[in-house]
Amino acid sequence: MLEGIHNIVLMGAYQYVRARRSFGIRQQVRLGMNVVLARDLTDAMYDLAQKPFVSHESGTELVIEHIERFWCPSILGDDLTRVTGVDHV
Repeated sequence: MLEGIHNIVLMGAYQYVRARRSFGIRQQVRLGMNVVLARDLTDAMYDLAQKPFVSHESGTELVIEHIERFWCPSILGDDLTRVTGVDHV
């Protein structure tokens, strides 16, 4: 484990591809990190011409659901700006 780093929030594009990389969700979970996915700050690479033939948004949601089911929970981006239950604007 990296010195002092225990909690990781992953976000960004192409999460399905990144999940498999050495710095991705799977590896961080295997290293014992506390990992969450910022679901509304995430996009997935999805080909509409392949199964299950759904929109890009639906394909991204399917990828996020897979990550939540098998790898880590998710949060919303707004959760990153909250401190002890106080909402900041």
